[in-house]
Amino acid sequence: MTADQLGGLRESYPPNPEPWIGTAFAGAGLAFMVFVTLVSQNWGVGLVTAGLAVTWTVVTASKVRAARRGKGARLDLHEHGLAFTATDGRRFVYRWDSLRMLRRVVESRKNGTVRTWHAYTLAGPEGVAVTLGDTSNGPGPDLGVSEAVRGPSFVRPEQWGRDIEQGVLEAQLPTAVRRIADRQTVAFGPVALHRNGVTAAGRTVPWSQVRHFRIVYNARLEIAIEGQSQPLIRTSVSGIPNFAVLYALGSGLHAEFH
Repeated sequence: MTADQLGGLRESYPPNPEPWIGTAFAGAGLAFMVFVTLVSQNWGVGLVTAGLAVTWTVVTASKVRAARRGKGARLDLHEHGLAFTATDGRRFVYRWDSLRMLRRVVESRKNGTVRTWHAYTLAGPEGVAVTLGDTSNGPGPDLGVSEAVRGPSFVRPEQWGRDIEQGVLEAQLPTAVRRIADRQTVAFGPVALHRNGVTAAGRTVPWSQVRHFRIVYNARLEIAIEGQSQPLIRTSVSGIPNFAVLYALGSGLHAEFH
């Protein structure tokens, strides 16, 4: 598949530049501490300096690797899909109507400040998965593909991530609704939906017995059953392919039977 099959270009995103100023100041501070240690021969300070130097080296090496992944990379969003150009020149093309996507958004709160990490794993029929965004919080989810490529972080991840989800939702929800109407089962990883009910954790429950189908704390999907204290399933949305399609479809079916 080529980008020519994706329709008009809507937006392009360059890689997110690595913030080096903090690393540079930390390096200068370490150099000063090394100088103090050598002059004073205070080996207690030397041990602290050595520990900080190891941490600085690990952080710097991670930034260098991230910068290399981003060199020459580009993310292009089109009318019918996206194209990711890797730093080695390879181009990965995905259409909205066949894309499988896992989204992971992690928030960290410290001293009243909230930092958010965005990572999206994308896979198509060709069996190649690409993870874009900030993957420093751990590896991306597994989509069971033959090849996994780790891409860089791009500017404005909250915008391109939302646009990718919206493109997949608009392209795939109508097909999923038709399949449900035709009495077919539509599977989304650990959850499968059909006209008569929902299947998860090895059980099938009719929609009339589903108490709620909703997102709860820590970005988890919870499907609860009438009269039971334990939910049918409570699982992270980051492990559900095309979660936006699942949630729209499941919410509609639940509302129809209640």
